Amino acid sequence: MTFIALTYGYNQYSIFNTNVSTNPLLDNILTTCIDDMVHLLNAKLPIWEEQINNYNQEIDQIKKNMKKLESDKLKDDEKIPQESNKQKDMNSKEDKSPKKRIVGKPSIDISKINE
Repeated sequence: MTFIALTYGYNQYSIFNTNVSTNPLLDNILTTCIDDMVHLLNAKLPIWEEQINNYNQEIDQIKKNMKKLESDKLKDDEKIPQESNKQKDMNSKEDKSPKKRIVGKPSIDISKINE
């Protein structure tokens, strides 16, 4: 008797007897492989659904964080022009105040002293 080992799907394999005619062997291989793959996929389906739900929750959390950061940035952007306007007002008030002249002693010419 001769057997073949057939690997398929997600590292699955089956052993088949080759001492039969070709058509029943191929039909048996096809149905066995498909049934095993469907069974494996159905077993992994809850794991994948859980991972997808976890990823969706992470995406929602990231979106919330992004909205919060954007709103904080908008608030900061609104504060910056107000602060710069206050600085401009302070500068303009300083510019409007009369300039004081510093009156001091006249400078002495050293060349006249040496003569």
